[in-house]
Amino acid sequence: MPDPSSDLIRAPEQPYGVEIYTKDGIFIKQYVIPMAKTIIPQHSHYWDHITMLVAGEVAVWKGGIFDKIYTAPCGIEIQEGIEHLFETRKDETILYCIHNLHSEKAVKILAEHQIVE
Repeated sequence: MPDPSSDLIRAPEQPYGVEIYTKDGIFIKQYVIPMAKTIIPQHSHYWDHITMLVAGEVAVWKGGIFDKIYTAPCGIEIQEGIEHLFETRKDETILYCIHNLHSEKAVKILAEHQIVE
């Protein structure tokens, strides 16, 4: 898989989205990416998080190494401190990066609900 930064040009339609902060410390950043071959630049975070790929397809690099191509719908786990980069492979790709700002390693389950007939 080639390095996506080898032939970068600025996409005429830039990603857009919203940022959502919930009262219980969850931060969600939505990316709507109109065009294939758009790069979400490499970055890293203090805590583990998950990126939900809702629509489309992305190639992912973690720590400068190609990881794989992900197709929606799926979750992409990103470990704390690991630089990561996304390159869209389809038009109209949608990502949600979800962070727990309390930095706990796991979400505690208050109650478990079952679906019954």
